[in-house]
Amino acid sequence: MDARAVEVALPLPLQCTFTYRLPEGAPVPARGVRVLVPFGPRRVIGLVTGIATTLPETMKDVVEVLDEVPLAPPPLLDLATWMSEHYLAPPGECHRLVLPPAGVRASRAVVRLSGGETSPSDDDPVVSALRAGPLPLSTLAKRMGRDPTARIARLRREGRVEVDQDLARPGFRQLRIAVLTPAAAELRPRGRAQAEVLGRLTAAGGRAPVPHVLRDRPSLRGALDRLVEQGAITIEEERAVRTPEMLEGPVKLRPEPTGDQASVLEPILAALGAGFAPFLLQGVTGSGKTEVYFRAIERTLEQGRTALFLVPEIALTPLLVRAAVGRLGAVVSVLHSELSAGERHDQWWRLREGEARVAIGARSAVFAPLTEVGLVIVDEEHEAAYKQDESPRYHGRDVAVMRARLEGAVVLLGSATPSLESNHNALAGKYRRLVLPRRIGSQGMARVDVVDRRQALKAGADPILTPPLRDALAERLARKEQSLLLLNRRGYATSLLCRECGMQAMCPNCSVALTLHKGGRVALCHYCAFETSAPRACGSCKGECEPRCPPRAWNAWTATSPPAGARSRACWPRSRRGRPTSWWARR
Repeated sequence: MDARAVEVALPLPLQCTFTYRLPEGAPVPARGVRVLVPFGPRRVIGLVTGIATTLPETMKDVVEVLDEVPLAPPPLLDLATWMSEHYLAPPGECHRLVLPPAGVRASRAVVRLSGGETSPSDDDPVVSALRAGPLPLSTLAKRMGRDPTARIARLRREGRVEVDQDLARPGFRQLRIAVLTPAAAELRPRGRAQAEVLGRLTAAGGRAPVPHVLRDRPSLRGALDRLVEQGAITIEEERAVRTPEMLEGPVKLRPEPTGDQASVLEPILAALGAGFAPFLLQGVTGSGKTEVYFRAIERTLEQGRTALFLVPEIALTPLLVRAAVGRLGAVVSVLHSELSAGERHDQWWRLREGEARVAIGARSAVFAPLTEVGLVIVDEEHEAAYKQDESPRYHGRDVAVMRARLEGAVVLLGSATPSLESNHNALAGKYRRLVLPRRIGSQGMARVDVVDRRQALKAGADPILTPPLRDALAERLARKEQSLLLLNRRGYATSLLCRECGMQAMCPNCSVALTLHKGGRVALCHYCAFETSAPRACGSCKGECEPRCPPRAWNAWTATSPPAGARSRACWPRSRRGRPTSWWARR
């Protein structure tokens, strides 16, 4: 073991770490500290995983140690190591998950003119483009309309340009605050603009963000600048936290638990703070599992520890977060991929610095930088959405259980229909099963009727709006209630095939089949919203294209009949309809 060399995990799809030498006199970085290291022609941010035990014949030097202390707590680093071994995933990609957003960016090549002067008559397009200042290589390529790599290599050999590796480091947004000084009381404002600025600041208590002072009147900026010059106002900077809108919610009352809830809460609350303990909470829909979760979180916070709450889908997050904020207050933070880059950055640091103590989010929130974790909740643990299908591939539920084990925390898996794995673990005694058998209050279970559409076809009735469905919809409309029709696919036909050569119309962006929509004969991609007119002839052999809606057996009418929306419109022309599809939501 040599304390002058460290093992570094790089965010690359490689099944190994890399050994780098520390410069003379540099302190030995702790495990979990980020370092800037050379990798080929680039500079890359990696994570120190430990002191090197064996040294290769040749090593490169660490360029810079970026952190004084590790950003991730030791249990998270252990979790990343376990993931790499358990899922045979690249260690660098696993360790990347525990770092802040964009915390392992690679450098980008920036081209600039060399120190020597260039002749004004030099008409080289690269030199001409760089006279106004350095440019990233990607920007230079766009301006020239072609790859300039070979030309830049020649100019470098001639000493006319230089190429640097620039590392963009994400940071916090600073908010400028205007503050009244004691001198403002003795100052006589010059003009209405200065008087209005002083009046706005006074009304705000003598301190307000500059954008608020200038709200509706950007022309006041000149007056504000002059007051700063005169010493009546000072400008301070403070960190601005970009807060998602969902982190605002009304205060929620704390209901009394039902008898069933109290019975399952007793062993959960007793286990909090006593080490690792896994529970499987099996409760029917509407039985009040969320109230059990909230009460367990409240007890965890009372013990001075933190809580992690996972949900399977991002779409479920806003409603839950608003309820949690109303119940628990400002200690709640949210982490998921639909937040803006700035929001993810700021929420990550709120958790890292202890300002927020409850993290709620989808699968990736399992890597939230919480310390002293006392409770891990996985709602709807049976959902396949917890499986990550991109590298590194992992199961969020299983990673959550392992994190709870490493943290010595209680893990609570909730579901109305537990997965086979969790059910087996409960039967084997690895998990303790808790049951909520009844809905809260007088709510009954929903009635389910299975309708044989073959009988409707034989009777000459509508095979989509069958008589039972039509009667139920009519009853709800008469009561002025809403109804929801779920369709398993959108479009008139799921693909367009050439009759001659079998060529399929594909999206040029996603390489998936285009879906034919009969209205306007439009072919749409349901992934990226690419839209084109439906081809009548094959682009390959010029043969005729036909719509296909597999399978071509008993449900072939779905490709030739009016869709459910048109049928319901014909039956109830005065009723209002909406179609909230995922594609529609993105548009």
